[in-house]
Amino acid sequence: MGNLIQYIIQEDPEKENLEFRRKNFFRSASSHSKNILEQNLMHNDFEKVNSNIPRYWETADDGKKVYDYVVKKEGKVKPKDQNILDYIVSATKGSLNLGKNFFPMRKINFTDKYKHALINCNAAQYGKGGADIAKLASDLREWNDVRTGSNTLDSSKGDNYANKVGRLLGSKYPKGDCNALIEKYIKKNW
Repeated sequence: MGNLIQYIIQEDPEKENLEFRRKNFFRSASSHSKNILEQNLMHNDFEKVNSNIPRYWETADDGKKVYDYVVKKEGKVKPKDQNILDYIVSATKGSLNLGKNFFPMRKINFTDKYKHALINCNAAQYGKGGADIAKLASDLREWNDVRTGSNTLDSSKGDNYANKVGRLLGSKYPKGDCNALIEKYIKKNW
């Protein structure tokens, strides 16, 4: 601190009020730190992937923005076709994975959209059968949520975009870490 004040005095010897300079320095440093923090929140993806893309959403419109952004960054991926036996095996593994992860995932304190994407990503990593079974299970779940009134149609469509993001990433990166892949685009924790 002393060196800093001496530096300020050397740079501007005409100003005599040292207290004024010290307060002014800390005021500008504090303002600068706040600006850096705000930039890092955007840059480090705490709230948004970029200024127009939300990391968490409730509406279908925002979900579509995120999905379109992921497609733009990752490319549209279609799971590779499989012979009937491989398809049945991957669908079975995908459905077992869905069943194994569904109830434990409900208890974890992740965001709702993150959970949707993670479950779909894990199932899609088994191949086309896993991706198809994840889509079927997700669509049925959302249909039931709307039917029973536990979710609005718009919110359910928003959930489906999270499901699509998860399936896209799982299909593109069958050996990838779904946690890391999804966390790039969807907020993980509250």
